Amino acid sequence: MPREIKHSLHPHTLIQKEVWNIPTCAICEEDIVRIGYYCSISDSCNFQIHVGCAQSAAVMQRSAGGERSRMNHPSHPQHELTLLWRPGRSCLFRCDACNTVKKGSSYICIVCQYWIHESCAALPATLQYHHHRDHPLSLAYQLPLEYIKYNFKCDACFKDLLPIYWVYHCALCRYVVHINCAIKTSPAATSIDTNVAVDKDVVAFPINNEVEELIGPFVMKVGGANVKAIHQDNPEIVNSKYKFHNHDHELRLVLSSSLDDQEIEEEEEDSDDDDDDDLNYRKKSEIICDGCTTPIFEKKQRSSSSSSKKYCNYYMSCSECKYFLHWACFNIPPELPSHPLLHHLDHSLILETPPKLDLTYCSVCNVYTNGLFYQCTECEFKVDIKCASLPGTIKHVAHPHHLKLISRETTRESSYIKRLCGACGRNTYADACYRCDICQLILHSSCALLPAAVTQRRWDRQPLPLTFDASANHPSGFYCDVCEGEMNPKTWMYHCRNSDISIHPRCFPTASGEYRNIKFGQRYVVTGVHDHPVAYQLLTVKLHCDVCGYRKDYGCRGFQCDSDKCDFFMCLNPCGKNREADFKVVG
Repeated sequence: MPREIKHSLHPHTLIQKEVWNIPTCAICEEDIVRIGYYCSISDSCNFQIHVGCAQSAAVMQRSAGGERSRMNHPSHPQHELTLLWRPGRSCLFRCDACNTVKKGSSYICIVCQYWIHESCAALPATLQYHHHRDHPLSLAYQLPLEYIKYNFKCDACFKDLLPIYWVYHCALCRYVVHINCAIKTSPAATSIDTNVAVDKDVVAFPINNEVEELIGPFVMKVGGANVKAIHQDNPEIVNSKYKFHNHDHELRLVLSSSLDDQEIEEEEEDSDDDDDDDLNYRKKSEIICDGCTTPIFEKKQRSSSSSSKKYCNYYMSCSECKYFLHWACFNIPPELPSHPLLHHLDHSLILETPPKLDLTYCSVCNVYTNGLFYQCTECEFKVDIKCASLPGTIKHVAHPHHLKLISRETTRESSYIKRLCGACGRNTYADACYRCDICQLILHSSCALLPAAVTQRRWDRQPLPLTFDASANHPSGFYCDVCEGEMNPKTWMYHCRNSDISIHPRCFPTASGEYRNIKFGQRYVVTGVHDHPVAYQLLTVKLHCDVCGYRKDYGCRGFQCDSDKCDFFMCLNPCGKNREADFKVVG
């Protein structure tokens, strides 16, 4: 016999040699004593056979039943596949169908070494799957191009799908799973659990109220005794006046239900007459907190339960200027010894307020804010108070497992360079994120904070819900109704199936986009520029700046006259910034 041979049952070269251990023949499964043929790639493949078995052609037939040893399979139409029957307990190979390495009977192409498990070759063309009961799943011998384009993940295990391996999928719903997930996954393993665990340290997302669910618990955790006292209707607290941080005036505690209902209703009626599509520009009747930049009060809150009302509707107010704070934001500590998202755990953080017309860039969510923020005393780390209050572990309704908060330093590791956010589809490298330790899902912290629903226009009564997968029974494409750009059907969007409206979260600038953490509406008197007070606004139409004369487009920030009698507008940059000393806050 020659020293080296090529055998039809194995893709690698076999070498004749003598060994002193007693391996098992991959064909007859009897012991090999001393001399045999062994795979030349011994480090990764332990295929070995007797010298006699190497000469025998009988292995190409099953010993019982006389079944054919060759077949044509639709996954490999160019060549016949040859059956390698029970190659023994010591022969391992990576299957070209399921991408797993295991032992067992297989089919191999002698010409090009295409090699699949016998069990994979026998998979049905269609399959009823317990997590997708609307339609049967079809077997595809490579990942469809549309799924590659959008970088789809397996809908069962949430891990990557490799283009060359088989999948089961539903073309109508763009639902796709690994073939092993489709065969082996039990119904309980990947079901989306909307009943959040009772664990007190796990917060349910998406949150409905940042103050109640984030900032309030954070203040309580770091020792905010006054937050407890407000629940007890302590008269000393209600009737007192307070100084806050670096605000120039005293603040008093206000119950929002004491506001004049008729005034609020009139303001809302006025807002209904405005035909501008402002894409979630906040209603005039809302009072916005200068700390977290979220609404303190809306008319709909008065219909809520008394317990919720008692917590939400107390706030701090300045009688000399329109400066407002939630009670929880007022009690936020002026200093933190450190923060888990800060790389230098020995650095302390100081509570700060942005300059009058400036914004601060949050190092955690990568969004600008004009609200309160913490700044490191020794480095450039800055975090707004909402991100400072982020819990370490959350349970998001979009995912069945708990997600843990990880810092920017963790995501700077090389393994995160190509890891994409499961919500927006963008890179997560060097961003603070929530990560699942069970599967590969990772979310930007800013995406985890997206509101559960937004209102498209101020006259819309039905908000658009945040949808985590809008592709079910929607085989056509998705296009944003604002920017008209094509949308990945598996990324999160605000979507109404009945009206077929789909909008990127970033296309709601003040609700879930780049201006979500900016308080608009502050009124100023600008000495020597305009006779009436002006309000800090986000343009919803194209206007010319009355100071510099340049045309400013939608989305530009600036100052519009607060009077109904004129249409004066001044851009923020450069005109407003150049006259910052002339701005005076008015009530």
